[in-house]
Amino acid sequence: MVLDFSSGSAKVVENTATVIEELSEEELSKAFANAFSKFIKLIGKVGIVKELQEAGNVTIFTPFNEAFDKLPTKIEDLPLPTQRKIVLKHFVKGFVFKKNIKSGPIKTLGGKYIYLARNADTDKVKIFSQSELSNIKVSDIKTEFGLVHLIDTILTGNTARFFVKGLDF
Repeated sequence: MVLDFSSGSAKVVENTATVIEELSEEELSKAFANAFSKFIKLIGKVGIVKELQEAGNVTIFTPFNEAFDKLPTKIEDLPLPTQRKIVLKHFVKGFVFKKNIKSGPIKTLGGKYIYLARNADTDKVKIFSQSELSNIKVSDIKTEFGLVHLIDTILTGNTARFFVKGLDF
């Protein structure tokens, strides 16, 4: 039985809720891995093991597969050193949990900076990289590789040299 109080008094209404099937942790992990499999493949291709070992704990801003479709050039058509720079731009040293993100620049493992902008009212976080704007869609996923934030755009631009003020997001 479902009660609706929108009219000011209780009325019985039809229950339209649907049952959601719960996934096991293994099924959930596989589903997430499939959502960003292109980035995982690219990481393996460019060979950044040394940088990851030197960094220790890392936070990874991982683009969804759909983000690759937004690029003007297929990533696999770019020179390998360029692909490597792009991948390293998505990693920062240490665990950066969403609740701890403060607006400001942060250095990536590739030596470039990205700018994180957090809206305190909405708790949304945007990432700026000179020519791109990306949004964190899913945050704080703990994996064996590091802390993952899923983003909707690949970060390819140069150093973020600007400060973002008064953003509406």
